[in-house]
Amino acid sequence: LNLSASNELVAKADYRRDLVRMTSARGISGYLYASSGPTESTKDVVFGGHLLAAENGVLLAEGERFSLEGASLITEFDVARLRHDRAHNTTFGNAPRPPAYRRVTALSGAAALAGAPAPPSAAQEDCRLIEDFRQARVGEFPPGWRVREEAGKAVYAVQEENGLRFLRATARGLGIQAARAYEWDLDAYPVLAWSWRPRIFPAGANERSGENDSVLAVYMLVPYSRIRGPKAVKYIWSEQVPAGTRLASNYGLTQVLVLRSGTERAGQWVEQRVNVRDDYLRFFEEREVPRPAGIAVLTDSDDTESLAQGDYAQFRVCRG
Repeated sequence: LNLSASNELVAKADYRRDLVRMTSARGISGYLYASSGPTESTKDVVFGGHLLAAENGVLLAEGERFSLEGASLITEFDVARLRHDRAHNTTFGNAPRPPAYRRVTALSGAAALAGAPAPPSAAQEDCRLIEDFRQARVGEFPPGWRVREEAGKAVYAVQEENGLRFLRATARGLGIQAARAYEWDLDAYPVLAWSWRPRIFPAGANERSGENDSVLAVYMLVPYSRIRGPKAVKYIWSEQVPAGTRLASNYGLTQVLVLRSGTERAGQWVEQRVNVRDDYLRFFEEREVPRPAGIAVLTDSDDTESLAQGDYAQFRVCRG
């Protein structure tokens, strides 16, 4: 962390970006830089309040300069990857290292007020990360995910706001699921957690009456049949159907629970945690705990032939 009083000169911002990026690469580390703000300027020296975050040679995020209202920056460092890279680097391999690393999360007050989900922190060490989209390129379909139809890749694309990577789904008269393979011990990690944000609800959708489109849907997938497909517990955000309503589709192989309802929180991030193990056993009336094959998301508007848009972020499995 570098709390700096670097003044502003012509082209100095570019030099500063390169310096922060190269310093993080040299140290195989995360590097946070914060300069004095414009209100600290004098008649002789001008400060821009430059905020930068870099990780191992990559500039992750940058704040707005010369903001008289103040500025903040939110990002997350992949400490596990940095530890891996250091372990495989001969220089760091011969150097003494502390016995453990601690993950530090920074969340600006402005982001918190806007409802942005905080990155997983040390307080969530009981969770395992499934997907945070940090390895994906902004504007592209994320690696490791699959769609049944090629047209689905145009529906889902990774976006970034205030350092947060997320998956944005924009469905125009389409209903194509995107899935990610991920096996885990459901007894050890019975809780599925994620953040989602509804943006545009499909016009006239009602999952209970036949216009079965949802702005947001998250699945846990369990292997069942190569012909009929997997069993699934599906959690949806409905515009009209009340929260807590149970539904079913795909001849009963998909058991649906309305987790959220209404449009009051459109445009806001909401954190969800569900005990998907208990829901699966109760919905399918089974006693044996299955081994999940992965997760999936679906933002669809094919029944209503309208437009639907929603965001997904930070998928995790947790101990409870």
